[in-house]
Amino acid sequence: MRQRRHATFEAVVLEKTSKLIAQCHERANKYARLAKTAATPDDREFYLNMELRWLFLARSYEVTDRLGSFTAELDRRRDRWK
Repeated sequence: MRQRRHATFEAVVLEKTSKLIAQCHERANKYARLAKTAATPDDREFYLNMELRWLFLARSYEVTDRLGSFTAELDRRRDRWK
């Protein structure tokens, strides 16, 4: 029973993380488009910087997600040996 609750919780967290990653990519794309039509070089630099920040945040969520999956697998393996 404990494993089933853990797996359900993990699935909910993964789904939420996936949505956050998708939102970050959407915002990054928005800033990439704005950079292409920027009125000034300073505006273009600002938009490109914002695009990179959103991509970095998405990558951070991806790494966190993978780390969570890795540690969950370690917990499952450890529980099998008990």
